[in-house]
Amino acid sequence: MTAVVLAVYHLLKGLKKVNYLPGYRVILSPVTVLGRIVPTCFWNLGVNWAWAHRDTAYFNFTHDIISIVPAMFGEATFFTCSFDVMKQLLGNEHKLQLVKPLDLTLHRVWGQSLASASGELWRKHRRAINPAFHSSIYKALRVESGQVYREMIENEGWTDQKEVIIPNIKNVVSKAILVTVGRCGFGLLMKWPRNTRSNIDIDPNQVSLTEAIVISASNVIAKVAIPNWFYKLPIKKVQIVNIAWNMFTSETRKVIRDQKTADLKYDDESEGGYILRRLVAASKEDSGKYLLDEQEMAQTSSSILTATLGFLAIYQDEQETAYKEISEFVSKNGKIDIKEPSDTPHLSGCFFEAGRRYPAGFFLPRSLTEDTPVKVKRPTEQTIILPKGSRIMFDLVSLSNNPNDFPDPHIFRPSRWYNVSDTDLFMFGAGPRMCIGRKFAFMQNVNLLAHILNEWKVDIVPETEDETREAYEKRVMYVAGPDGTSFSVGRVSVKLSKRI
Repeated sequence: MTAVVLAVYHLLKGLKKVNYLPGYRVILSPVTVLGRIVPTCFWNLGVNWAWAHRDTAYFNFTHDIISIVPAMFGEATFFTCSFDVMKQLLGNEHKLQLVKPLDLTLHRVWGQSLASASGELWRKHRRAINPAFHSSIYKALRVESGQVYREMIENEGWTDQKEVIIPNIKNVVSKAILVTVGRCGFGLLMKWPRNTRSNIDIDPNQVSLTEAIVISASNVIAKVAIPNWFYKLPIKKVQIVNIAWNMFTSETRKVIRDQKTADLKYDDESEGGYILRRLVAASKEDSGKYLLDEQEMAQTSSSILTATLGFLAIYQDEQETAYKEISEFVSKNGKIDIKEPSDTPHLSGCFFEAGRRYPAGFFLPRSLTEDTPVKVKRPTEQTIILPKGSRIMFDLVSLSNNPNDFPDPHIFRPSRWYNVSDTDLFMFGAGPRMCIGRKFAFMQNVNLLAHILNEWKVDIVPETEDETREAYEKRVMYVAGPDGTSFSVGRVSVKLSKRI
């Protein structure tokens, strides 16, 4: 009886906090650890609720802002699916003094960084990392993408193959992205990794650096939630995680020490423009926190690239248009150099459209330090006051499926992104805190994608002989959810056929 009374009290208190704005009334907040663990059901939204309810969320998208009020665990929170609301608030983030709530970041793992800090501390981190994204790093990245593609072909055994069936394309492209980021971004001597293995299959004495980074990034949430003593238990899978984490931190500290002794100036282009070198030169703080940030970027990139290849396998006409566009950028020696989205508008549109369908982040959280007015269009045009001390979540998954912003949201339509401003690429955020690595991610992915499409035709792998492309899309591309710290399409199988 006491539990019921407490639950009712917590619910009523939460309703008052959000000014009784309509929305979901649940037992657990979907952003709490418990709310994430419990699957989506009638009494729990779950972490994947925005995807599960992508057709009906926000009262069939008739409300720009809703509230989610839990009766037991978590706090009442505003959620928005409107890009206009997102631009109003994040576009004026510093003026409005919005704060990123630390309990919804991974600061416990690597401290305050560009991804988790707010206010002056965020500006300090931004000043440190901003010079790293220089023309020299983009040039090195384009060259490295071609080199990594050739290593991929050789090491995956595709060189003499006319046709290759890949059960899960993400396993391959994630290796290519990770190696490129490690080499080009941080000067790590990363070799092409062995075939992807589960932790249980790895010999604790033979963990490679690449595997250590992958395992560390994949277990970031566990590092936050599980105490250190747990990793000392005689459980092989747990020990592998601990060994990988120790190897990762040891190697990054070594690289940082080497860069500190080099006395490199952050605007010096003679050393290849590595991001880590510039970070060390620009900041005396522990720059190692940025390596895992960049590994997250690699995980994000591989998710979008996987989705792009999946859609191009389904929509052959879109793939053919992209292939013809790429052919104009192939030199006589087979090198490809794409510098800007405007160089290949259709290929870029394919990448951005896949990023729309599967935005890497579920939500962008902010806390309000003052009563904040925001204009909404639905259900009626009005101004809503978001009270001081409340939180709002920018729901990227629902935003991507909002027919008010994206007509026919379930259709793969690359032309949506022709001539679209860089500031309207919502999948990278909005306002001054928009992802600083978005050009890096674009250049890396699109150049790798161009190399693949230039030499291979991508097609679906039907489950049965009579499975249509439409049926394949529903079976494969409609499955999505959490993948480490990001949101991703599920397992995508494709067939690569060598172009003649």
